[in-house]
Amino acid sequence: MNLNSKRIVILISAFVGVAASVYPARVEEPPQTEKDQIVIAPTGELKQLADHRPSLRVTFPTPMIELEKVKRYGYQSPIVFEPFTKSSWRWVSQMEGEINFPFGMVSHNVTYRAKLRPGLKDLAGHPVDPQNWGAEFAYDKFTLRTLRFLNVFHNEEDASSRETDNESNRQVREEANQPQDTNDKAEEADDSEIERRNLSWELVARPRVSLEFSRDVLPQDVQKSVYFQDKETHQRFPVEVRLDSHQSAGSQGWMIIEPIDPLPPGRPFLLVIDPLKEPKRQESLPHLLVRPAGTTFPLKIHRISGLNQPLIGAFIRITTNHTIDPDPANLKLISVQPPVANFNIVPEEYTLDLKGDFSTSVEYRVTVKSGLKSTTAFDLEKESTWKVHFNPKRPAIILPHNEICQRASAPTASCSFVQVNTGPLEWSVARIPRDKIAEVLRRTREFGEKLAD
Repeated sequence: MNLNSKRIVILISAFVGVAASVYPARVEEPPQTEKDQIVIAPTGELKQLADHRPSLRVTFPTPMIELEKVKRYGYQSPIVFEPFTKSSWRWVSQMEGEINFPFGMVSHNVTYRAKLRPGLKDLAGHPVDPQNWGAEFAYDKFTLRTLRFLNVFHNEEDASSRETDNESNRQVREEANQPQDTNDKAEEADDSEIERRNLSWELVARPRVSLEFSRDVLPQDVQKSVYFQDKETHQRFPVEVRLDSHQSAGSQGWMIIEPIDPLPPGRPFLLVIDPLKEPKRQESLPHLLVRPAGTTFPLKIHRISGLNQPLIGAFIRITTNHTIDPDPANLKLISVQPPVANFNIVPEEYTLDLKGDFSTSVEYRVTVKSGLKSTTAFDLEKESTWKVHFNPKRPAIILPHNEICQRASAPTASCSFVQVNTGPLEWSVARIPRDKIAEVLRRTREFGEKLAD
């Protein structure tokens, strides 16, 4: 087969410490199929490659060697690297081979160019044109990969402010001497997932932030280099590093930080990460990172609404911007008029569910007194009273499980369910052949899967 007349592409994942970029084929016609491709990829999971020596596996579209040469070392590699790096080649099948790189032979800060060996031919004697195939492997620099705030609450106001507060973010960067395009380009180049927040977004007194780096770093170095800063007074608030129970005190790729002391309320804060160094190669982060963290608003009530759910019935839900302290003495600052029998309060993370024998025909008044405490050191400053009424239950049919399985040999099938405000229903039951059950289940489950573009 003359590969000059075909388009050959390369599919690359990576090997340890490198990221790959692809050179497109020169010939565009005819369109390639999977059989026309030369594929290069890792031979194992990235963690395994990191723990052992790095390796690559190359697959050709046609047989390249005789069967007796399979799984034997000592044969010339069809792949060459520029600059030269020591490696070993082994054919694992007539169309697939494996390249192994000894430790220390893949140099960092060096870009390698992989090519087909000149004059390469397949088993049938057809030339494999090296001009149609090539790839570069570039050094993966030390970067911050992800930054996520874990215990923050995004309400509807926060969602709308994502697009309306760009000007404040620009001002933050200017005051921190960090041009917007510089940081944005760096993040795009690093393919990192840095959470973007606005100063107008609500921030708790003890925000927890997850940090993941491309290399392992010492927790004490992170503690020295990361801090919260008051945007107006420039006061710094040092952080402490929290590790999971399975993590050691040594270098780690990810960790969680939070301020040692609670941040004061009513203040805008920035999260600052100085260019810390990773201990192995003493490489620093490429730039200072300054990101808006948000403003520490005091405890406030977002909404109080009456819900009438099909299974639970009528109850009142209070939604707040901070988690409420569940101490019974604290919850006594919430009252309902007229009084409700069997009244109790069920606290959740950002909600309080008021349960009891509510009447859907009565309008209630819920009073929340000032001084209500949150778990984030913020208290409610102003007392408020809310009117609450209930709507009829929405129509619903609620089955006990998503899938109900019973013996096929049973003479009848029975199923309990809850039917609410639906009116008369007509059910259709169909018998599914045994060989079609798997396909039917697959089709029903696909509606619950997320679509990815």
